[in-house]
Amino acid sequence: MTRTGIAGIALLAALPARADRITLKDGGVCEGRVVAETDREVTVEVLLNGKVVRIGLPAERIESRERSVGVLEAYEAELKKSDPKSADAMADLAAWCLERKWAEKAETHLRTALLRAPDHALAGRLAKSMGWTREGDRWQTEAERMQAQGLEKAGDRTQGLVIKARRETMGKAEQAALWRATEVDRLKTKLTALR
Repeated sequence: MTRTGIAGIALLAALPARADRITLKDGGVCEGRVVAETDREVTVEVLLNGKVVRIGLPAERIESRERSVGVLEAYEAELKKSDPKSADAMADLAAWCLERKWAEKAETHLRTALLRAPDHALAGRLAKSMGWTREGDRWQTEAERMQAQGLEKAGDRTQGLVIKARRETMGKAEQAALWRATEVDRLKTKLTALR
């Protein structure tokens, strides 16, 4: 395994329920559930980008191994002590999830907090940090806002659904002109972002 691969393992933060903390001889750390072990390799199950992944660690590179509490186990404990009817508790849990880069779980708890109390200070700050906007008492993600405006995200650019539908009925010259205009807008947006 290369140094880059071992460094990548050290960055894994989201773990299965019960975890083993494996310290590598080069100082890297891998936390996950050991699912198989031979004289030559230890196979560890980790949660990476919301998916369970198995990683094989060569036994000769392992310095030590100890049991620890995994992130899922810690989350379940946090969830059990949180009152789902309390906006404060749900906002705190959303913040806890965001600290661990669990955007999906954070979004779930944040929605609950904001449904209970749209003016909740912490939940509002978290929502804004995630790019949400507020319309009256309703908070929405960027994707929801764009959809409500009849827009959709297409790669790195945004285009109206009306334009997309019209493009299907227009001639080649009109399509080329529209494409050029869209490209000019996209390049202007990129230049503005670079400034």
